[in-house]
Amino acid sequence: MKKSWILGFLLMFLTACQLNPNTEELYENPSVIHVNTNIPSHISSPKEQAFRFVIKENSQPIRASSDIKISVWKYGDDRQTPVKAKWKGEGVYIANYMFPEDGLYDIRLDVTVADQHIMPTKRITVGQLTEDEKKVLKDKQKTEKQTHSHH
Repeated sequence: MKKSWILGFLLMFLTACQLNPNTEELYENPSVIHVNTNIPSHISSPKEQAFRFVIKENSQPIRASSDIKISVWKYGDDRQTPVKAKWKGEGVYIANYMFPEDGLYDIRLDVTVADQHIMPTKRITVGQLTEDEKKVLKDKQKTEKQTHSHH
């Protein structure tokens, strides 16, 4: 009799501890920011270049202007030049930058939407590269191939 009473209590206890099948709805799903860039990887000569960015949140273009900063700097130079971006609506931003000379340049977007912050960076070539710049570019491409290989 005592064993059946204990068994009944254990069964009642275990059924009370079952997971609610809708538990995942209680957690907040974080939004995901993605930036599509229209930046060429090579510009033939130093000149003003227009860049177009589309910022999406959960695969939908953002409908309101977000906090966006753009910086451009020549490889090997610590001085970053801020570039203004103009919001065109529906997540689209346009920025213009005048590249002063040939070389290897990095362009970084600093994007904040709601509580999320991302900083994608793209390296581009302008005009003719020095031998050192060609080596840096080749080493970067080699590293990218190694990190993106499939096993």
